Amino acid sequence: MITATAYLNKIEPTPADRRGRLRDVPEEQTRVFAAVRDVLRASDPGTPFAHVVALSMAAAQRHGADAALVWGHVRRWRAANRPEPVQLVLGLNDA
Repeated sequence: MITATAYLNKIEPTPADRRGRLRDVPEEQTRVFAAVRDVLRASDPGTPFAHVVALSMAAAQRHGADAALVWGHVRRWRAANRPEPVQLVLGLNDA
């Protein structure tokens, strides 16, 4: 399980590459990050699917970001926070 803050720190566009050299951050990355930040702050892993989709579309439109990129990040975060399936064991043979 990854927190929203940890996920945002992971995807945040940084002005330096791995070698420490400064580079320009594309405006599209900044817009997508701002939209994803808004969605993750307004929801949690238990928020209904339709509500999260609506939040994603509204945030993408508000920030001028590509809705598919915003939804991709939100979907990955929700998938990382999906609870593990529970294996049910029937005690029929435990007599």
